[in-house]
Amino acid sequence: MHESYQPNSAGFPNDIALLRVSQPISLNTKSATIRIPSAGMDFDGNTNCYISGWGLTQGSQDRTKLQELRVDIRTQSACERAWGSYYINSGHICVENGDTGACNGDSGGPLSCMVNGQMYLAGATSWGISGCQTRGYPSVYTRVSYFSGWLRENMMTYQA
Repeated sequence: MHESYQPNSAGFPNDIALLRVSQPISLNTKSATIRIPSAGMDFDGNTNCYISGWGLTQGSQDRTKLQELRVDIRTQSACERAWGSYYINSGHICVENGDTGACNGDSGGPLSCMVNGQMYLAGATSWGISGCQTRGYPSVYTRVSYFSGWLRENMMTYQA
């Protein structure tokens, strides 16, 4: 867990962690690696981004199957206007406008974006209003590019 994570502070600052697995993960046609974006890499305006998760669904989707949704990335200023600058900081990236997006149970799930033929981990589901449809309030993700240095440093520290 990030050493400066503040679970009781507005906007849940530094909401990021790394997991170390006890054995190698086998990759196959249903699993693959994803790139960590470099510091400052911006995904605003990218129309090829997706969120996925096992959380609650609206309608007839099957909750026993991983759900995926193509999403629009909100600009930082649009996200701040919706939530207020007290809650949104440089470590956040937001998607959609509350009509669709993340839902309860999706926490930690990926926001992935295709850039020049490579898939990047743009974000990890962090927080929002409880419920799946929250018109006017984008889903808030941890901005992985903001933490790329921390991630790389800690991955190197814990490699076997």
